[in-house]
Amino acid sequence: MKTSVQHLGYGSHIVTLLPCIHWTQGPILEVGAGYYSTALISLYSHTRYCRTMESDRLWLEKVRNFFPVFCDLSKDIGHDFQHVNDYRDAVMEDRAWDIVFIDQGDYHSRAETAQRMKDKSRLVIMHDTEIEGLNTALDGYRYRYDLKSILPYTSIGSQVDDLSWLAEILKVYAD
Repeated sequence: MKTSVQHLGYGSHIVTLLPCIHWTQGPILEVGAGYYSTALISLYSHTRYCRTMESDRLWLEKVRNFFPVFCDLSKDIGHDFQHVNDYRDAVMEDRAWDIVFIDQGDYHSRAETAQRMKDKSRLVIMHDTEIEGLNTALDGYRYRYDLKSILPYTSIGSQVDDLSWLAEILKVYAD
């Protein structure tokens, strides 16, 4: 059992994101692009539909061009990249998502996105949940798992999945 908090920086969410991707088979929505998460999600886009939304057009292009991207949207698989001006206006509810990964640059809108996607996804994963306001963003979810032994914190919420499998996988990181 871990007794001290480790600081991994930008990539700390990979510890939770990877087992969630392996546990599911359906589509993934990433709200906020990043080198670590977008790379990982791109690796799985050859077998499922993945969408990355980003409000910073230059950052989106930088991340998009950094990775070889597979895309065959006619078969509903591949990685689709979308620029959005405002996440509140972005179309996210157009399908049932297995995973919604929330890591958008605007911290204030992350909680809104979490509530908006609560009943539209199997798993909602939110990064940086040690931040005031984000630490309570998943409180209304039926099931919740918080990884607090690695900074920045990552939390997972679900209305349908009790997350016991995730707790078992991540017990080596338990507080």
